[in-house]
Amino acid sequence: MIKDMIKNVEHQTSFDLVIEIAEYIAIYMEEHKLSKPAMAAFLGIHRMYLHQILIGARIPSLNMIVRIAHTMGKKIQIKFIEGKKK
Repeated sequence: MIKDMIKNVEHQTSFDLVIEIAEYIAIYMEEHKLSKPAMAAFLGIHRMYLHQILIGARIPSLNMIVRIAHTMGKKIQIKFIEGKKK
């Protein structure tokens, strides 16, 4: 299941983060039986912008990520963790 795949993900690139955000949105849409236009209206964004986020073509700003999470009843947690030293 998608929910199992997105647990405890360590983000190596911003694209990884965008994919995770898109998956959370898709799960929310599925659980609430929302179409793309309905979800875009719910978030207060243009449907094309939502489409671009969902396909990984657009990286939302941190403010937009917080807005999306808040609208979906979620909170954002950002952690800085030790990575590989170069």
